[in-house]
Amino acid sequence: MKIRSILPVTLFILSCSISFAQKPDEKILMTVAGRGVEAGEFIRMYNKSLDPAYKTDLNDYLEQFIAFKLKVADAIDHGYDTTVAYREELNGYRNQLAQSYLTDPDIKEKLLRKAYQRSLSEVNASHILVSCPPDASPEDTLKAYKKAFDVRERGRVKRTGNTVTGEIEKDKEGNPVMIPGSLKEVKAIGWFIEEFGVAQISMNLTNITVTPVHIAYDEVFRKAEERGIRATGSELVGLIPLKAMLDAGRYFLKKQKRSTG
Repeated sequence: MKIRSILPVTLFILSCSISFAQKPDEKILMTVAGRGVEAGEFIRMYNKSLDPAYKTDLNDYLEQFIAFKLKVADAIDHGYDTTVAYREELNGYRNQLAQSYLTDPDIKEKLLRKAYQRSLSEVNASHILVSCPPDASPEDTLKAYKKAFDVRERGRVKRTGNTVTGEIEKDKEGNPVMIPGSLKEVKAIGWFIEEFGVAQISMNLTNITVTPVHIAYDEVFRKAEERGIRATGSELVGLIPLKAMLDAGRYFLKKQKRSTG
């Protein structure tokens, strides 16, 4: 049977698709290679092939459906359906059709939107390594230490636009403008907890006279706000001097425009 001879039934399918989709009919819709095709079978397969992201033309799908049925009928007539190659190809069709059952477009869209929103606040960080051989002399070790210390104190080069590929900004003398770190005498590490959708920062304040507790917290809060996210809380682990606690209390009372007592 040629595909061309089947196309006139398209209008009938289109006019009946709504009712068939609700209650599949067992009536024979068409005959392909001497084998009847129920309307319900065609409608079910057509509806499962629909992809919200793409427009599926009914006429195009009808041609593909008939071609598929002709190939299956030809394979059965010639006994191809018992070969390994045919079974593998048929399994490929089955797996392809199964995707319509396994993938929920709405959930997929929500996950993609969530991943995109997270990407807007992602921050890449890496260690800065300074070369120093294991058998380096004390003088070379000192040079490497001074270089690392200089990098830490000077900060990173300021760039226009992209912080990695942007053009380096320079001062009036033509020297690169440097952006120093915001927290001195602080060792920190951060990680993202996927299950809860939150990030956590752990900081070791090595000298609270240089960077007090409240300044460290406020800086994290400010950096989070710059990226459109919110710092939800903090926790102190270990001992902390009473003066540091009192200083923190006065600091936040002033920010709230309340009496410091």
